[in-house]
Amino acid sequence: MLVEVEDQELNVLKSYKLAADKITGNPKMRMKYLQLLKEAFPNEAIPEIDAAEPVYDRISGLEKKFDEYIEFQKKEREEALNKRTVEELETRLSEGRRSLSRSGYTEEGIKAVEALMEKKGITDHEAGAALYEKTNPPETPVEPSTAGGFNFLQPDDSDEMTKLLFKDPDQFINKMIPKTLKELRAQGRR
Repeated sequence: MLVEVEDQELNVLKSYKLAADKITGNPKMRMKYLQLLKEAFPNEAIPEIDAAEPVYDRISGLEKKFDEYIEFQKKEREEALNKRTVEELETRLSEGRRSLSRSGYTEEGIKAVEALMEKKGITDHEAGAALYEKTNPPETPVEPSTAGGFNFLQPDDSDEMTKLLFKDPDQFINKMIPKTLKELRAQGRR
């Protein structure tokens, strides 16, 4: 049975047929065409799409697991690197403290050097100690004001501390202890 079709409609149908043949003849374009058909007609049986769907689902699942594994490995490497970096910094810190301690720094002095290092952004204890010594020179020890003569057994009444020594020895000691400690600390401090 033949159906009558107008020439214009026949030309449109021929162009659709030509386009469909061209699309289905190219393997890449054919798959896209079939996917579009399946999307437009989801209940239509298209064996190439229907058979591939479970495989695609499985591949998608494997891709997801692989991506998760890669992310896990990346995180593990970063954590290991961070741990190594922290351990190296802690080792450098303790070695720097030991070095300063061997150089004669007290615990107080080490803390002062480290505070300066933190303030200036210095990570090397030796450089920090050099800067600390440069910016905080030790106090010069107090030199005796008199050379003293041969009459050293005779008290010098002009000096207030000498007068205090003979007048109240306990008060003299109470004044001399802080002064002497300050002089000793100035000599030993770095």
